[in-house]
Amino acid sequence: MTGETPKAAPRTPREGEEHPLSLVLFAPLRSAQTPILWGLVIAAIAVAAAGFFVKPGYYFPLESIPVIYGVVGAAAVAITILLSIPLARLLGRPETFYEDSNKTAQQQDEAKAGEATPDA
Repeated sequence: MTGETPKAAPRTPREGEEHPLSLVLFAPLRSAQTPILWGLVIAAIAVAAAGFFVKPGYYFPLESIPVIYGVVGAAAVAITILLSIPLARLLGRPETFYEDSNKTAQQQDEAKAGEATPDA
């Protein structure tokens, strides 16, 4: 015995019972939001199709490079990750930070308990 508690077997849903996540994910499919959802889907398809027929206009020459947005996005993610390492070291707390604060609080409690209280 390693002292581990056994994991409970996954519960199977009862007849007619729905998973709570399915109520969130598929709620628009069976409610009054369905027309709005289909309207957005049709609009997205129309905009995607228009991209094949309309010549795009560029404000900057750099935008004419086909994958520039992907490259800039990947560079932004990489810079964010690389900057998070020194920032974590700068703002991080030592491993014993909370233990030290608990000891300080206990010492303060003990000092208060040791003080003489006036008799009423």
